[in-house]
Amino acid sequence: MRSALIWIGLALVAMFVIGAVFFSHDMRNRYDAFLCDRTDSTTLEKIECWFSIVDGEMRQRGIGAAIRTYKYLFSTYPAFAARGCDPGMHRIGDMAYYELYLRNENISSLDIPANANTCNYGFFHGFLEHVFQNYPDPGFIRSTCTKLTERFSTEMPGVRSSCYHAAGHGLMISHNREYSPQGLGNAGCFSRPPNGSM
Repeated sequence: MRSALIWIGLALVAMFVIGAVFFSHDMRNRYDAFLCDRTDSTTLEKIECWFSIVDGEMRQRGIGAAIRTYKYLFSTYPAFAARGCDPGMHRIGDMAYYELYLRNENISSLDIPANANTCNYGFFHGFLEHVFQNYPDPGFIRSTCTKLTERFSTEMPGVRSSCYHAAGHGLMISHNREYSPQGLGNAGCFSRPPNGSM
């Protein structure tokens, strides 16, 4: 009888351990990602489903967890990766702005991990473009870029140029109603190859 109780106890412990492993947070995300890849969904539906997992990670566990989840999805699902790495990280920057930054509007309070420079600093581009669009003040931009450079220059040597690059986009977006296409000169020369060659 005692031996039977020991075996029952061991079986219960094993079931608990297996259940805990299977339903751990990361495993749950992987299972959800697998479900997103249903064959009856369009590619766009799959991508939106996968990004909902990334967004959930952003809300629950922060920027680092969202980036880790993104990297897993990018390396696992070709349809997800087909859109390119930089645009996806840009979107995570957008999420961080709306989900985290707008709560207190303090960049220093955000837990931005060293891997935020993944994919050509797409995270910073997406995130800072929004910040500077809403605060298009040169002094604020200079101060923000200086603080980010001081905070991250060792791990991310390109953070300064990425910050000012995003500032250029943010400033243009903040002032886009002030300019007409005619007022910008021959903008088409930047989008067409010279002399009609390809």
